[in-house]
Amino acid sequence: TGSTRLAAAVSLASFAFAHLGGWGWSQVLFAAVPGVVLIGFFLKKRSLGVVIIAHFLTDLVGLLGAAAAHAQGLQPG
Repeated sequence: TGSTRLAAAVSLASFAFAHLGGWGWSQVLFAAVPGVVLIGFFLKKRSLGVVIIAHFLTDLVGLLGAAAAHAQGLQPG
C-alpha cells in the first residue's frame, strides 16, 4: 500500500501478539511498548540488524536479571 503507518501497525501487532502464546495477554501489552521503540529504530535507521541487536540486548538483560534473582533465591524456579 505504500503506507509506512500501516506497515508499522501490522508489524507492531504481529510482534505484540507473537508474545501471547506462552505468556498471556499481559505480555502482549508489555511487548507492545518496546515494539514501538523497535519500530522507531527501524524507521530511523532503516536497518533490521539494529532492531535484531536491540531485541537481543533487551532479552539478554531480562534473562541475566532473572538468573541473578534465581541464584539469590528471590524467585521460584
